[in-house]
Amino acid sequence: MPNHGIVTMLRGAWALWLAMDRGALVRLSGKTSRAFVAELTNSIPNVCAKAGTGTLLLAYRGGNVYRVNDDDKVSMAATNDGFPAGLDMCALATDIHGRIWWRRRPVGDLHERNFPRS
Repeated sequence: MPNHGIVTMLRGAWALWLAMDRGALVRLSGKTSRAFVAELTNSIPNVCAKAGTGTLLLAYRGGNVYRVNDDDKVSMAATNDGFPAGLDMCALATDIHGRIWWRRRPVGDLHERNFPRS
């Protein structure tokens, strides 16, 4: 199914990231603009956040969290990354030091992770 609209946006230093209603992610950045479609789920995205190291995290309704490294490699974030398992949506935020913070119910604590460069 084609994407029909933008659900969330994130402004980066050199790019504008658009999370689309059918799961796609688009990076608008001049000659390096790119759409990520096949690598991602077709669920509805909830929020995205970018770490100071260049890693972008995209959380979907239904619990999936994907990451896009600065070399455009896409992978699903997992419990070995420190993310708790579950089907609840994951809230994401980036602090002024470029660290990613997240929270997922029923876990009540905020968690922090600074993703290394790939």
